[in-house]
Amino acid sequence: MIASVSKVLTKIFGSRNDRLLKHYRSLVRGVGEAEAKVITLTDQQLRDRTQELRTGIAAGRIAMVDVVSEALAIVRESMDRHIGMRAIFNPEENFNPDQFDDKTLELYDAVQRTMISTGESWMRVN
Repeated sequence: MIASVSKVLTKIFGSRNDRLLKHYRSLVRGVGEAEAKVITLTDQQLRDRTQELRTGIAAGRIAMVDVVSEALAIVRESMDRHIGMRAIFNPEENFNPDQFDDKTLELYDAVQRTMISTGESWMRVN
């Protein structure tokens, strides 16, 4: 009896894994949407907005759940500007992956294969 109730509930609400994946996909979508706004900001504006979020969260004026997508978009944009992680997939950069160790090269190749199979732009690599 308990097993059948559990199966019915899983069919209705999905498994825990399904719910987590739905949440994470929503979060990734939110980061992508926030990126459009964040990408236009200057470095100083990014620092200022980061400080606003930090101060607002610490003071309890801003709920983390309300700004997590924007915060992650800021982190990703800052990373792209200063480290250039996604730029290694930019065909115009002529990046040479031979400098990677074997494990990193495998990851690099996996992302490349995904981009090729899905047609995803290097600018959208997550």
